[in-house]
Amino acid sequence: TVILSKKFSNIVIVEPNKKFFRYVHNLIKCRGFNKKWGKVNVGNERFDLILAIHVFYYIPKKNWHKQINRMINALSDNGKLIIVLQSKISHLYISANQFLKKESDINSEELIKILRKQKIKFTLHILTTKLWANNKKEIESLGNFLLEAHNVPKKNIRAFSFWRKKENKFYATNKEHLIIVSKL
Repeated sequence: TVILSKKFSNIVIVEPNKKFFRYVHNLIKCRGFNKKWGKVNVGNERFDLILAIHVFYYIPKKNWHKQINRMINALSDNGKLIIVLQSKISHLYISANQFLKKESDINSEELIKILRKQKIKFTLHILTTKLWANNKKEIESLGNFLLEAHNVPKKNIRAFSFWRKKENKFYATNKEHLIIVSKL
């Protein structure tokens, strides 16, 4: 959002985390909602671009179709919805699931099934990214955050499980789908 904000004259952010909301709100000139997407009412406002990057972890899966439709309905005629969500083939996804009794159904493949079932046209790209951490504190903080997205209870030993070391830094590899939905 921060990087793309220079390309748009009107930016609205939706961010439930108060600290992160304040940070972004102070960094760029924008309006915003310090709430979860499901609690936001945008009224009749229409958007050229909606970014839902790693948002669907925090929306109950039973509501995904409803929230996708809300996002699409909030687009302008030529608008685009960009969704990024972790894939089942991701090292991070596989690592998180080792701590669950039943595999998490919070993944891009499940979202793609919903889009296809609703006959929503989209394009799809696979992204490979690396997350970096400098020290034990960052590993614990980021690791627990990533595990929490799949409803894995916080435990620092688990937070260390998916990191690899390169020189004096730590990294975790992630595979995710970038899904682009056009209004028309």
